[in-house]
Amino acid sequence: MLRLANESLDVIKGGCHLATATQVCEGKWIAHPRKGDHMVMFYYTNGILSLAMGESEYELEHSVQIIAYEEKLKIKPPTFKQILDLLNWSCDDYVC
Repeated sequence: MLRLANESLDVIKGGCHLATATQVCEGKWIAHPRKGDHMVMFYYTNGILSLAMGESEYELEHSVQIIAYEEKLKIKPPTFKQILDLLNWSCDDYVC
């Protein structure tokens, strides 16, 4: 089960509504919020979930922050729905 890395990350919970999201490869998703010109990237590897926001793919790759970790390491990455549930976010349409 994913857990937020620390209590200060509670500020990112809730309030974000994504319009679309696509799984780029196993453990990596790129999403576009309903409002704004930025993108959101989720990246999961070795039990760690990271988040990045930026206006270009270059910015996404250079602004990654760890937001959550697995209590017990699993072989398979979490589903996009599990990430949305952890953050209490919503998404209109996603392909994963």
